[in-house]
Amino acid sequence: MTNTHVDPKLGVVALVDVYDEEAGCGLSSAGRAEITRKLTDAGYASVTYMPSSEMGEYVNACNGIWYEAGMGAPREGWTYFHRVDAEELSALGIDFGDDAMWEA
Repeated sequence: MTNTHVDPKLGVVALVDVYDEEAGCGLSSAGRAEITRKLTDAGYASVTYMPSSEMGEYVNACNGIWYEAGMGAPREGWTYFHRVDAEELSALGIDFGDDAMWEA
């Protein structure tokens, strides 16, 4: 997904991986707060943090569907989910080089 903004009316839930393989650690509470703020400003209804490996199962358990740009409103009872990757977070101004983003 190249556009980092979504229509707030769609209620898209952002899924963010809590662990960075390169950094070898997880997001700090300050890092999560910054990411949550940026994503809600970009139109996401909420942000859920979990390992990437659990996202597919989570979406299925929540009667969800993966969001793609240009989709209209979901069917009643369904929720859109979008796995937000590091590139999209960087486009929103997240600085992964900031030590405050990571657990000590």
